[in-house]
Amino acid sequence: PHTAPRLQKHCLVGYRAERIVQLALDVVDGALDLDWLEHADRTRGEVYQRLVQLKGFGAFSASNMLHLLRWFDTFPYDTETVRHFAERHGVRGSLAEVTKRARTHYEAYSPYQFLAYYLELWQGYETKHGLPAPRWLPCHAEDL
Repeated sequence: PHTAPRLQKHCLVGYRAERIVQLALDVVDGALDLDWLEHADRTRGEVYQRLVQLKGFGAFSASNMLHLLRWFDTFPYDTETVRHFAERHGVRGSLAEVTKRARTHYEAYSPYQFLAYYLELWQGYETKHGLPAPRWLPCHAEDL
């Protein structure tokens, strides 16, 4: 059975497990209409507003979901952005200060700001680990 405790144990999602299970049940039951979210006529703003209405979805989660639904012109700024900007761009400051600088920096890549950020982030991880990304962590099917 697909239960929250099993999800916590095998996927290490912690307190989010119950919300993930509920989200899946909402899709199965039709309470969350994926076709509506994916429809080409929807605006980013409409989809964002629907996402933040979901239990457990705030600005960060909704922004991440927008990437999966084709919008790359925004991204969730968080502590990883602060770390990245300090290491890659020499910019230090609060989340608000770094967010302002990051928005300005990535505006040159509009409407693909998130993809530009993610590419830089990925390159940083590869440099840090000295390996191409697929080799960072071994994954074995029997561990899932």
